[in-house]
Amino acid sequence: MHEPIPTRFTDEDGKRTFAISELMVAPEWRGRGIAKSLHDELLAGRTEKRATLLAEPDNTPAQAAYRSWRWRKVTKLRPGWEHVATYNVMVKQPVPSHAK
Repeated sequence: MHEPIPTRFTDEDGKRTFAISELMVAPEWRGRGIAKSLHDELLAGRTEKRATLLAEPDNTPAQAAYRSWRWRKVTKLRPGWEHVATYNVMVKQPVPSHAK
């Protein structure tokens, strides 16, 4: 982590956080609301208290989308393996469980 984080931010009990690993739409399909639909369906009915993801800071369209979907940046993280970029750690809290 590159910046201070809230106390107990990394505490986990196996039920606290749902992690999104990748959310991508092929360029020819972008701009049709597909990412938003995938995002909403993926999070619908989750029982965790929050969701987290890593986002490339220079991916301006993704950053704007996440902000509009009520994600917030908490810190930056560079994973512990070689030749890996630094990412924004983003959190959505609370996860909209049973929102339908």
